[in-house]
Amino acid sequence: MTSPPQDPVPGAPLSPWFAPLGVGFAVVAITIIRLLYLTVYPFDLHPDEAQYWSWSLSLDWGYFSKPPMVAWLIAASTALCGSGEACIKASVPILHGITACFIYGAGGRLYGPRAGFFAALLYLTLPGVSFSSSIMSTDPPLLACWAAALYAAVRLGDGAAPALPWWLALGLATGLGLLSKYAMGFFVLGFVLWLALDGAARRRLLGAPKGRAGPFLAAALAFLLILPNLIWNMGTGYVTFAHTAANANLGGALLRPEKFLEFTASQFGVFGPIVFAVLGWLLLRPDRWLREPRARMLAGFVLCVLLPIMVLSLVSRAHANWAATAYVAGSIWVAGALSGAKGRRWLYGSIALHVAVAATLMAATIGQAEPGRYAGLAVPQALDPYRHYGGWRALGEKVAALKARFPGLPLLGHDRMMVASALYYVRPWPVEIFAWHGDGRVTNHFRLTRPWPGAVGGDALLLSRRGDPAEILARFRTWDKVATIVVPISTGARHAVQVFHARGFLGYKHGRP
Repeated sequence: MTSPPQDPVPGAPLSPWFAPLGVGFAVVAITIIRLLYLTVYPFDLHPDEAQYWSWSLSLDWGYFSKPPMVAWLIAASTALCGSGEACIKASVPILHGITACFIYGAGGRLYGPRAGFFAALLYLTLPGVSFSSSIMSTDPPLLACWAAALYAAVRLGDGAAPALPWWLALGLATGLGLLSKYAMGFFVLGFVLWLALDGAARRRLLGAPKGRAGPFLAAALAFLLILPNLIWNMGTGYVTFAHTAANANLGGALLRPEKFLEFTASQFGVFGPIVFAVLGWLLLRPDRWLREPRARMLAGFVLCVLLPIMVLSLVSRAHANWAATAYVAGSIWVAGALSGAKGRRWLYGSIALHVAVAATLMAATIGQAEPGRYAGLAVPQALDPYRHYGGWRALGEKVAALKARFPGLPLLGHDRMMVASALYYVRPWPVEIFAWHGDGRVTNHFRLTRPWPGAVGGDALLLSRRGDPAEILARFRTWDKVATIVVPISTGARHAVQVFHARGFLGYKHGRP
């Protein structure tokens, strides 16, 4: 599959930076900076992050919308340093650092240590990675597992070591990746695509009688790791799979070219304008990469993600981060293509641009004077990347003050984001809060785990982010509007929550959930 690692600048002395110790120093330095940034990060937990934190309080093999890894990571980090926002997010910079190390290993074996170093640094400074390094989500563990699986595939492909341990490593990384996010399934597609494109690798890995057990052992190990989650899903009516399928949003117009263009444009921001352009240029020259074993492999692991997500963006929608795993192999491929004498200036320019963007984001957010204003400049709401991350703490404090006027009265949330945010930001803990379950359908985690119990005669403080929660108030005997809480979050944007004292629950129209 691979050619021997080559120094793209023949005769040039190899810098100590390109050795594992130098790469490790760079990775650790960037990771420490990001961990320190978390301690002064001025934004609140997004309701998704608050929801993941709530999952970590009750560990399980699955949750309504995601596999369990994100909850396990939060449980581990908060056990070490407490339940503050920085501790909830602490594993994210570390996981990105681990991903970069595996990228260095894979890139070094494919193109040499110089390209491996630049691939790791390129990934670690990508605008999407810099932005997401302060956000707890399912992507960081997925990316770490994806990079580990890719490294195992590279070791299998070069044939320099006994195959069985690397097949087992591949199965382990794939299984843990599936426990992080089901999008790890695209890696299997990429592996198949690679072998389909590379007959020599296919014959070497699958043709020898002694090697045929490897794929089955890898698949068996991955299946055993994800099996408890599958059993959990069986017990809940496959809610996670149903949610994942619904998230694709395949209804509506057959073609949405504006969404395709929007998604494609977003990738210049996620991967960086220069490197995404270079990656596109490489992909659009199949006459070249189909002849080169290393490029064939990396193209397979890029196309297995990028192509389906781009098609999905054309027929439905796709969030900018959905193609993130494509840039693990993409970083290696671009670094390998640009690490020669002719391309290095583009590589240096890309990394310098990425570092400047990251430094600007950090400095501007640390110096935020008010919502939507960074370094003294008001950013329009549509361009404010942090507009969804502010105001939740202030909202929780105001709700807590109101709740103190009604001791013993539970909270009733109108929507998932309100319930999740209140669980974390309304103090003291634990917060007695339920999710409205008016139509009887389980459409989010809190309707599954803490639906309003439906006891006739019960009272509650209803929190509604909608203008008119008439359908809920109609199910109570009487009600009074207690307050309207308004909290600014960005330029011209705000959270507005109406609070009602609802008395004498009459029961759900559809009966008890």
